[in-house]
Amino acid sequence: MAGRSPMLETGDDRIVRLITADDLAAHDGANVIVEGHLSGPDRLHVEWIGRPAS
Repeated sequence: MAGRSPMLETGDDRIVRLITADDLAAHDGANVIVEGHLSGPDRLHVEWIGRPAS
């Protein structure tokens, strides 16, 4: 979490700002899978977020 909007660090060390109205605090610091659509090189509009299956 970084201020107003959550950030995602990808597997290839990119940083992407997640755009959503949902509270993502439960995912802070966890590995997640995110589905959505990009609107620029560093903004992802989240449609779904969840933890990978174990």
